[in-house]
Amino acid sequence: MKAARGFTLIELLVVIAVIAILAAILFPVFARAREKSRQTACLSNLKQLSLGVLMYAQDYDGRLIASRDKASNLIWPACLQPYVHNTQVFICPSAADESVYGERWNQRGWLSIGLNRDMEDRSTDIARKLSEYPYPAETILLADSTPNDLNSGGRGYQVMADREPNSQSGIGMRHNGGTNVGFLDGHAKWYEASSIWQMDNPAGLHWTP
Repeated sequence: MKAARGFTLIELLVVIAVIAILAAILFPVFARAREKSRQTACLSNLKQLSLGVLMYAQDYDGRLIASRDKASNLIWPACLQPYVHNTQVFICPSAADESVYGERWNQRGWLSIGLNRDMEDRSTDIARKLSEYPYPAETILLADSTPNDLNSGGRGYQVMADREPNSQSGIGMRHNGGTNVGFLDGHAKWYEASSIWQMDNPAGLHWTP
């Protein structure tokens, strides 16, 4: 009777090396695919939120929402929540582990989607009117923000022009080096972060009226 032949050490090492090479090739592909899925979900969230802001403006004589209400100390999701009926829509799926909400939807919580600070007059903190923006399809309303509490005010509920990406009040760049943006006409789109963060930016987008 002929004895069964087993694998040699060299053969086992070759198989292990092949598996390691395949894993090194495929794991980054799977990671990018997962992030692409999250990017799409975040883009859908931003579209819903942008449309919610437009509905809010209709109920308030065309006046947009402010990033924070000084009287109540509540940030914009507290005012917008009745128009979207969902709290998870305010969180980017790629930052879900970093983003938490305060018990009263105020500054105690961190967000990962921020409202453009220039939706309000900075001298009065009063929200501007939609009619003040001549190019709504090119005007940034919302964007991925930086949820990390990098400094005392870095809560991620607002984004500002001329703040470097991933800095306090700057846009986040979680999605393959880019950020999702919601616009004043209700649509949403992904952009490379480097093309939009400055007031005078290569993409030609507007931060102010």
